[in-house]
Amino acid sequence: MIFSFQATLLALQAISAKSKSCNATDEVVKAVKEIWKAGAAKQENQQKIADNDFFSQVIGRKFYREIQCTKPFEHLQMANSKTNGIGCSYNWCTGQLFSVCVYNQDGSAATNLYTNGADGETCATCPAGSTCVEGLCDVALTPEAPTSTICTNAANTDAKWITDDFRKTAVGMHNYYRRLLATGWAEDKKLGYAKWAASLPELASEMFLQFVI
Repeated sequence: MIFSFQATLLALQAISAKSKSCNATDEVVKAVKEIWKAGAAKQENQQKIADNDFFSQVIGRKFYREIQCTKPFEHLQMANSKTNGIGCSYNWCTGQLFSVCVYNQDGSAATNLYTNGADGETCATCPAGSTCVEGLCDVALTPEAPTSTICTNAANTDAKWITDDFRKTAVGMHNYYRRLLATGWAEDKKLGYAKWAASLPELASEMFLQFVI
């Protein structure tokens, strides 16, 4: 499911480590704790501090912290009350562990990180229709379907949730193996290689079949 976001709303953490020498989950947890601790130390109240980007935005100066096998971090939008959607993932690349998060709101222009309340007013100003879950407002997200140039009528069906990248990958892999069969390079358990397939057509993305799914 895809949610609306701006391309700039990214938080990147580069963790220097040899492949599999660190537990990715443990290292990201430590990184987030360090960023929160450093940001909280600068905050006196709900007003955003100009040089405390960790709490409100993701574009700006980089934050460097050496903890075990971790290295440079960029910002996490951790305390911005306007943000209610986040998606994160990680991957190994040339000996470094990269963790990336995408947020659905930009906190760079915010003056207050959250609404200041009195003691006991937790969730007192949650949006109408939302619930309070362990001290946080549970606000429903509105999904935004990706735009398709392959399946132009997808917006009117459940096929709207399929991205064009997925369509191209699925069709491309089918055709890759069909080409192996057509050119005599498809492995066969009995003969070593299957006989060439004559006149095997290339597959194309068919919108009607996607609507059936």
